[in-house]
Amino acid sequence: MAEDVIETIIKCFASSILLIDIFGIFGNINLIVVTLAFKQIRTSKCSLLIGLIAALDLVCTGFGIQAFVYDMTHKHDLLLYRNECFAKIWPFVFIACLETVYMLLLAIDRFVAVAKPVLYKQINSIMYFAIATAPGALFGTVIVVLGFAIDENDNLIQFCLPTTSLNLDAQWIYTLGITVINCCTVVVYVTVGFFIWSKSKSSGSSDLLFKQQIKITKTIAFIVFFFVLTWVAGHLISFVANVIFHGNMRRCLYHLLSMLPTHLNYAMNFYIYFWRNTTYRHLFKHQIRCAVSTIFCGRCCRPTTIAVLEATSTRVQRLSNSQK
Repeated sequence: MAEDVIETIIKCFASSILLIDIFGIFGNINLIVVTLAFKQIRTSKCSLLIGLIAALDLVCTGFGIQAFVYDMTHKHDLLLYRNECFAKIWPFVFIACLETVYMLLLAIDRFVAVAKPVLYKQINSIMYFAIATAPGALFGTVIVVLGFAIDENDNLIQFCLPTTSLNLDAQWIYTLGITVINCCTVVVYVTVGFFIWSKSKSSGSSDLLFKQQIKITKTIAFIVFFFVLTWVAGHLISFVANVIFHGNMRRCLYHLLSMLPTHLNYAMNFYIYFWRNTTYRHLFKHQIRCAVSTIFCGRCCRPTTIAVLEATSTRVQRLSNSQK
């Protein structure tokens, strides 16, 4: 009886993640298409990084749908071999490491755009993305190599998830590393917010300029809030599970619980930018109208008909320059 209750809870939990992933697929596809279709987005290093993160999120939401199908068709009272699980899903472990570093670098990007706008404009795009990719790729490669190591004392798991697919030593490095990087990301975002706020308070800017600065600060605050509520919370749950249930199969259940906030993070970026960023909101509306027109009317409005709007990162740089 108890096993049936647990099975029902797991299937309801998997259904909730599926619903989130459906919204995530819609949002991430829109973000990717906007990045590829509009020049004002492609020419921004920050926007390209956002589009790259959206592509990784889209892959991970695909994994969420695959996991849902598995949860709906299999019973969870039988244990799985960890090494067989890891051989199937190691790309998602690598992506999680890479994306975590990308999120930190996105926060650093916004800080440099505010603090050193002239230097930011001079950074070569190829060098920029090489530097942005190398740390995450290295971190992911180390975790994947450690994950393939066989530990005969820890080769049975209850759920095939990115975290549980790792042996205990790799789990510790993975969860601790991501937790530390996430904390650094939050610190950088908070620093950006205080930097903009302090400059707006100390400058003799016009009311319009001050309102723009406050809006940017609020946007950063919302980004930090949702980032902590989703990505940070999900990996913190996994880290705490390893601390409390080291070597205990019950930690698998906590790793499963961490998937809900993690998948919320995969899905949220489109909706945050639609809500808080004027440029993205106009482009998203234009794109959706174009898609609807194509589906129902057989025609599409041209991308050139939409005005070039000023992106948040560009506006931040302009505001910073105007106060020098």
